[in-house]
Amino acid sequence: MEDVIKLRVATPEDYGFLYALHCTTMHDYIEATWGWDEVWQQSYFKQHLRPEANQIIVLNGHEIGRVEVDYKEDGVHIGNIQILPEYQSKGIGSLIILKIIRQAQRQEHPVTLQVLKVNPARRLYERLDFVVEGEDDAHFKMKRT
Repeated sequence: MEDVIKLRVATPEDYGFLYALHCTTMHDYIEATWGWDEVWQQSYFKQHLRPEANQIIVLNGHEIGRVEVDYKEDGVHIGNIQILPEYQSKGIGSLIILKIIRQAQRQEHPVTLQVLKVNPARRLYERLDFVVEGEDDAHFKMKRT
């Protein structure tokens, strides 16, 4: 599978795809946590999207998701990983996260992320040996060393 998945740096032209992906993958979890306010979501997404920190996940020439990674001096933070529902549960997310983990391990850095408490993706992260290191009202903060 690794040979058919490509990552490319997102550009401002990807905004439409990225926002639609956000809505498709996150709507239900955001609705359950805070309620979905479309105007607020659009504004927040537009203000906080950093295309240069995002890579588009491409499978066989089709854009199927994104991964947002921040590389810091003391570790790597996965800000978002979103995959269209029809491509979920096929090992794609695991493959991408494991690649990030391997890169971080070479530099002896931990990998962190946060996940909404209502998001079942937490189980994936736990299978990949992330552990909960903290929480707030809405998120579990997880880390893998």
